[in-house]
Amino acid sequence: EGLTLLKAARSDNSTGYKGVAFNTSRGKPYKAHVTCGGKQVYLGTFETAEEAALSIARTPEGRAAVAAAAAPPPLTAEEVLRQAEAEGLTLLRADNISGFKNVSFGSRERTRPYTSRVRRPAGGKEVCLGHFATAEEAALAYARSPEGRKAAREAAAALEAPPLTAEEALRQAEAEGLTLLRAD
Repeated sequence: EGLTLLKAARSDNSTGYKGVAFNTSRGKPYKAHVTCGGKQVYLGTFETAEEAALSIARTPEGRAAVAAAAAPPPLTAEEVLRQAEAEGLTLLRADNISGFKNVSFGSRERTRPYTSRVRRPAGGKEVCLGHFATAEEAALAYARSPEGRKAAREAAAALEAPPLTAEEALRQAEAEGLTLLRAD
């Protein structure tokens, strides 16, 4: 089936497999469970620990756990900055808890507490770009998105534009049909 039996991370699991425990009641000696939506879901009892682990591997939660275990380790802040520079990207700073635009802190995922989101122009829907271990990783995900690239171009253009003279500002206001009011 091409499945992977997920080994237990802790040495105190004597069965050797994540989500597999000895069944203390009568019957088959091993029981299996997965966590789904924050709740434990009992999968049944089995003759062998491997059979119980296979039942877990067949679930979406088991497949997700295997994928998460195989994921590369998070990048350090320095690695992210080097990667952004190599790709010609700008990590946009912001005055918020994370320090970066479109990056928030406080995801329910303890190992990946930073979330990167964008609002897509079509329909104005908010899209989650992912959960990350560091704010810099989340900022890199935003910088790689079309919205992040556009925001970086706009920020660069704003820095490059020379300030308007008083006369230019008055002409611009008039061209836009605006009235500038002087303070008393």
